[in-house]
Amino acid sequence: MLVAGEWHDMMDDPEDWTPLVILPEARDRTARELLAARALDTKCMHLAVTEARRCVSEDNSAKPRVGAVVAQDAAVIAQAFRGELKPGEHAEYTLLEGKCRDAVLSGSTVYTTLEPCTTRNEPKKPCVERLIARKVGRVVIGMLDPDERVRGRGVLALRKANIRVDLFPPDLMTELEELNREFIDEKEQSDGGLRKESKATIGEISDEAQHAVGKNELVLSAKHLLAIVRRLPDGSEASIQGADSVLRGAVLPSDDDLTHLRRTAARVGASEGEITLASVASVGWMTKHVREVQATSREMGFDYGRISWVQWSVHWMEAERSLTALTAL
Repeated sequence: MLVAGEWHDMMDDPEDWTPLVILPEARDRTARELLAARALDTKCMHLAVTEARRCVSEDNSAKPRVGAVVAQDAAVIAQAFRGELKPGEHAEYTLLEGKCRDAVLSGSTVYTTLEPCTTRNEPKKPCVERLIARKVGRVVIGMLDPDERVRGRGVLALRKANIRVDLFPPDLMTELEELNREFIDEKEQSDGGLRKESKATIGEISDEAQHAVGKNELVLSAKHLLAIVRRLPDGSEASIQGADSVLRGAVLPSDDDLTHLRRTAARVGASEGEITLASVASVGWMTKHVREVQATSREMGFDYGRISWVQWSVHWMEAERSLTALTAL
């Protein structure tokens, strides 16, 4: 069902109206859990960026500005930024050892704005090793380390330890790159010689890491959209008869959901990319027609004549098939 006030907003400007997270009375727990998880991800990623902005270099040099957040059981446990408790201490170290030293973090999700480090001078321990030791279940990274000796190695080390790795969305990644532009510029200049000597080897590591992270993002997005598609009528006679209540309160993907899925396709193989584009086309077609139906007035009744149920069935089956294939990657 649409929440109070949604009808007025929709009718005032139906072209620009995008529904809020509308949970229908239908009992799709998977869809609800996915939507709740996405909301928590968004909250924690923005919180991590806010923490990163609080960083101050300990020696006026170009140091990374890093924020980190840990969440568990749908709640934020703690947050930290680089140098918060002691100058130069990494955000992950401050989070894990300074603020959550006695907490049980197994299975938790850590959001960090910079790829966790893989090397430190003795006796310091790399942040990747600390994350693995605490048995976190997932790490969401804002940007890869611009140091070519490190870039991608943190991702691969986490994945090797069976820790799921995801990336911040492109808009937040761009914001973090701008926030750390001086640090990035310094690393790119100092790495100039290194790139000439070992470009092939480092490129292979970086490409492998990017592909792995891209595939994870693709699977997550596909699962989210598949749960939505399976709540919509499938074009059969039985589902069309129940279309009134389903389409009135349908949970629809936002334009950002489809844009993100399309962009993610650029970081995976050609075959996965083709499947992704087919998914976007089919889901986009259905979304457009559901919004057209929802935009008809309550007095006029919902205009289901706008939907060709034969075409709808074709698009539904294509979306279900392609999204299922993506979730199995």
